[in-house]
Amino acid sequence: MFLERTWRRGAIACLALFAGFQFSCEAAAHAQAKPYARKGEWIVEVIPDRSGRPSFCRAKRPYGTETWLAFSSGKGRFAIEFSGPGSLVAGDKYAVQFWIDRPRSEGPTSTFAAKVDDPNDWEFMRIRDNIDEIGDIDLLMNGKVLHIRSASEKWQYDLRGANAALQTLFECRDRVVLNQKAPPVAQAAPPPSPAVNPRPRNAPLDWVKTAPGRPMDPRAKPAGTMPDGLGVFACIGAHNGGMHPGTAGVWIEGCSIGFGGREIVARNYSVMLGTGRWVAASQGTIPQRAHAGGHEADGQPLYVCRVRLQDGTFVGKIRRGFNGCNYSDRGRERTAGSYDVLTE
Repeated sequence: MFLERTWRRGAIACLALFAGFQFSCEAAAHAQAKPYARKGEWIVEVIPDRSGRPSFCRAKRPYGTETWLAFSSGKGRFAIEFSGPGSLVAGDKYAVQFWIDRPRSEGPTSTFAAKVDDPNDWEFMRIRDNIDEIGDIDLLMNGKVLHIRSASEKWQYDLRGANAALQTLFECRDRVVLNQKAPPVAQAAPPPSPAVNPRPRNAPLDWVKTAPGRPMDPRAKPAGTMPDGLGVFACIGAHNGGMHPGTAGVWIEGCSIGFGGREIVARNYSVMLGTGRWVAASQGTIPQRAHAGGHEADGQPLYVCRVRLQDGTFVGKIRRGFNGCNYSDRGRERTAGSYDVLTE
């Protein structure tokens, strides 16, 4: 029994666990994990591969002696890792479902998790497939509780502090693993309230509160057009405690925003006045003097971006940690790697 367990630990740590889940020898590498930052109860580490090169970053929060939740991100990968009381066998894969706060209308996300026996981290589960890096990460950063269940067991993890932890995780990935400079972010004014315009009257960009059914304010300037010639306007809509940039037009009963992988039409919203300057960007870059038209529930600024496609122009949002401009179209939240960012 002892020999069998010893062999299992070495084999699982260094070999692929099953098709679609390829892992390097992370167990051995984890012993050499290098601290990157601490955010409250969350610890962000750099995990090297066997050659000592940074392989990925991990943001981890302990909940007890042998219970923790972690998110890891590297080149082309994002994973949810968790440990806690359970009887599942290491080395196997299990069908699991997960959701943040409450299941979406279409139900929980169904996927598979690998049970890993890491001598340095006890046993833990890792989910890599079917994670929607647009919607699920958005929900993880703004949610309260992560729920996971298999056919026989359930786990719950408090997401307090996950927003700052994930921001730092992506910063670690960009700077250390991908070895690129963090995109410059403007020092913008506090995000606007839906009821009060905080900007000076003579500012080139401003926001005015409106409501579904009202005519478009004549001072609003289109950010683009649809194929039929209808104007597309920038708006910010209230949702889940934040104000999210999106698309307004005469065919929309509100402000169309992307959140949690879905299109949300916010009826409490404001439209943008003025024109500003649109600057081309790509792959998550945020230009200098970017206009923070909205904010997450925790106050993190959301910058206004637009995507110009054959089927029209769409206004969306971008912030640190996004891979592009997130916008809504045909019921879903989507990401465009090439986009324009509104600057002041």
